[in-house]
Amino acid sequence: MEEKQINRQLRRQFRPIGWGLLAYYGILNVLVILAMVVDMVAWIGKHPWETVFTGMDPGSLLDNGWGYLLAIGTGWVILHAWKGGGYRYRNVYAKTAPMTGKTALALLSLILGAQMVNGLWV
Repeated sequence: MEEKQINRQLRRQFRPIGWGLLAYYGILNVLVILAMVVDMVAWIGKHPWETVFTGMDPGSLLDNGWGYLLAIGTGWVILHAWKGGGYRYRNVYAKTAPMTGKTALALLSLILGAQMVNGLWV
């Protein structure tokens, strides 16, 4: 019975974090696509119309990191506005318990799994 209560409490605690991560992922994708469109429009503006479809390298649009940098800054501003300035020191840098090797491996697996899913998406 106590295990069910713990699971329920953990779900309640991590639900806002999960929705926040999904919202950030959506913002990231929108800003990256927006940066790609801006780059494409700038490229079209510099080249003659006849070479637009034959001379553009679509791979070069994915190599641009402006969208990712913009998404990082936007995510930081939203988190700062949502949680307040002291959030980093209260929660992110709080030393409540040391990270174990098992926890570090689980987090690494989650990060690599998310990167793999993102790679398939892209």
